[in-house]
Amino acid sequence: MNNMLLKMKSCIGALDKLGVNVVSRIYSYFIDNKKSILFFIAVGTVSAIVNLGSFGLLWKCGGVNYQLAVSVAYLLSVIVHFAANRRIAFEGHHTHFVRQMPRYLTMIFINYLITLVVTHSVVEWLSWTPYLGIVLSIGITINTSYFMLRYWVFPQIVAKNG
Repeated sequence: MNNMLLKMKSCIGALDKLGVNVVSRIYSYFIDNKKSILFFIAVGTVSAIVNLGSFGLLWKCGGVNYQLAVSVAYLLSVIVHFAANRRIAFEGHHTHFVRQMPRYLTMIFINYLITLVVTHSVVEWLSWTPYLGIVLSIGITINTSYFMLRYWVFPQIVAKNG
């Protein structure tokens, strides 16, 4: 473990010598954007609970095919995700709904394809539970969602808040 930490420190030191201070840039980004990041995580947590909970109800309790259950659960979580991120995380509820919605739907479509591919791969290739596919796809789409929401879907807030 110590050897790995030394290698990481060495790599960061090498980048620092090249003028790329990676750690301080990442740290500064988190400090400068902590409010939107924390609210984004909270909204994402609620959206994930809606996604997993509605999937479980549809698949286990309702007997719905897992692929259809994934799709319906995803749609429900998307509604919660957009409304809460628009109002809370990025404070974009006062303007540009017409401009925000097509951009948001484009982002969601990309994330939906990722969700379907990951869930299908987990179930069909690895014979694991669809729950794991959903959890893995959420883990993959968190990063792309934050940056697309912050800089593309709700860009006017970036200009206003830095």
